[in-house]
This record gives sequence, structure tokens and C-alpha cells, in this order.
Amino acid sequence: MDRKKFILKIVNPDGHCGYHAILNQFINLDADIKSIFKLESEPILKSSSPIKYDKKTIKQMRLSVYNGMMKNPEKYVEPTNKNGRNMPMDSIITNAYMHDSVIQWISKESNICITVYFPLGVKDHQWQEFKPTLNTDFVCEKSIYLENTNGNHFNILVPKS
Repeated sequence: MDRKKFILKIVNPDGHCGYHAILNQFINLDADIKSIFKLESEPILKSSSPIKYDKKTIKQMRLSVYNGMMKNPEKYVEPTNKNGRNMPMDSIITNAYMHDSVIQWISKESNICITVYFPLGVKDHQWQEFKPTLNTDFVCEKSIYLENTNGNHFNILVPKS
């Protein structure tokens, strides 16, 4: 994939950026976010530049992810803090940064592929695709794209038309 074929949308850098980014893109895909994340009400977009949603929605998303992951905790690794140190699983509810296990769980629950671009230097990069299943033959019908700029912060990548 070529990063130049995407438009960057900036997300609020408040520690919940991965949730803001995924929520925004799921809404754009018309995904059933209320069911996926057990939301009590429609999310409220607080800012469109940078992207930011209401605290109640983000809190409910985090709790839903945590509860879902705790049904099979052995399948998921612990979140880490910005220094790379492990944090307890329940930190997903409050302040843990988005990490691979959370992205994988969200992909599985939503049946939406999530592809993350990691710039690793001036000319080096990596794309990581999270699919709802480990079946390598699975074809994604719906996909979203994110950029992880520094290991902690997520922004949105929108394919150019």
C-alpha cells in the first residue's frame, strides 16, 4: 500500500485517540456502533478538527472492549504505557493507550478490518492488518485505516477517491 494514496485526518491527542479514530471511521462505514460497543446513546462529535467525541461514549467503548476481552483474557496481551511498561488489563477502561489486542478484539467483534500504518523513518514504514479472523483467505468487505505516528498516537487515514 502507498501512504500517498490517503488523506490524513488529525485526532485529538488525549490518550483516547485510537477510540476517537475507530469510532469516527465506523460511523463513516455505517457500522452498528451501538451494538458493537454497547452504547447507550448516539456519540456526540465534540470537534471535527481534531476529531474528538464525547467522554461518555469513549468511556462506554473502553468498558465494552474490556468486558469483551475478559471473556477470554488468555487470548490478549496486557496494555502498555508510553514507556512500554505493562499495565493491568483493567487500565483499558480508563487510560491505557490503544494497542494490538484491543484493535484485534474490535476487528473481530465488528467484522471490520483495521489496517494501521507505522512510519518508521524517512523512507521506512510498516502496514499491519487486523482481520476479524485468523483465516488468511478472509477477504475484508469493510476496512478502515489508521496511522500510528509515534507508537502511542493514532490519526485517521482516508483513501483518496
